[in-house]
Amino acid sequence: MVHDELTTQLSRSHNDANVVCLSGDLLGQRLMEKIVGLFISTEFEGGRHARRLGKIAAIERGENPAELVMEE
Repeated sequence: MVHDELTTQLSRSHNDANVVCLSGDLLGQRLMEKIVGLFISTEFEGGRHARRLGKIAAIERGENPAELVMEE
């Protein structure tokens, strides 16, 4: 769930989110359009953020993420 442009950008660039959730009751039409455009255009940064995604993938596979050797 995102609330503004900053949370939108961080959800994509740091977490590689592929779903955006918006509150129709709290956000105006223009802001929602801006958020969706930003969400679509923002790239995942990778790097240190990729380690977190690797740990999530390990959990999904039933592995212990603490035992992973993560590359920089």
